[in-house]
Amino acid sequence: MRGIVIVVLLGACGGHGSGGGGGALTQDELTNACVLFGSCIGGDGVNDCFTDIVPQLPPSAMRCIIAAGTDCVASRACLGFTFSTVTACTERCDGNTIVECEGSTIEFRGDCDSPLSTGPTCFIGNFGRPECGVSTCTAESHSCAGSVAQECDVDTGILGELDCGERNLECANGVCTSPGGGGACTDGTATHCTGAAIESCNNGTTVLFDCPSLISGSTCIGDIEPFCGYGTACVPTKGAETCTGNTLNFCAAGVVGSVDCTSLGFTQCLNGRCVTL
Repeated sequence: MRGIVIVVLLGACGGHGSGGGGGALTQDELTNACVLFGSCIGGDGVNDCFTDIVPQLPPSAMRCIIAAGTDCVASRACLGFTFSTVTACTERCDGNTIVECEGSTIEFRGDCDSPLSTGPTCFIGNFGRPECGVSTCTAESHSCAGSVAQECDVDTGILGELDCGERNLECANGVCTSPGGGGACTDGTATHCTGAAIESCNNGTTVLFDCPSLISGSTCIGDIEPFCGYGTACVPTKGAETCTGNTLNFCAAGVVGSVDCTSLGFTQCLNGRCVTL
């Protein structure tokens, strides 16, 4: 996806949509949301959702996915996008909706006013593709406008933004971070645990993701590719989910878990996902 993207915590990308982030997500909420996310939206499984998706979305978006349940159209609407089959797909801006193509007949439509958006307005970027952003730009920049982090992507020529407040974070030197971040660092410094927080370096600025304040009961775990987790009973490998009958088995944030897909309203477990066929 371009213009509507899933990105690691940084001050470059969108975060539009209604309402604030809400309180920290619980372990049960995360498990249900991540099973539903994989079934209706995609990604690389339950653990990938825990480690790579949850830190980027407002808690309200994950709770919207829970409320949508097995209604995958409603689940995708929580993130502001739809897929449809058309006679001939053309990439373009349709008002403030980006239209992208998967092949010649599958049309992806993404609302620029959504949790995954890079800004409220659709522009045609330097590569001739639709992009969500705030405005066009030509020079690298990183800044804060209140709780909103803004960054110019000089490759696409689009200024994007992220509302840190919707993710229960604050803006410091153009990045979204938990309190205590925002200081200078050396790019290339390995991401690591600092107490209960994940610490990384983004464009020369320290970014902290305080696990317990954003994901209830979790802490920072691991020396290599640290994650917000609950234990070390299993290795959180992406895409390692399996099926036992209708039961989905997974490792979520270091904890072994399983769920009966039929209890969620799906008809079966297939290829490591709950599905309805």
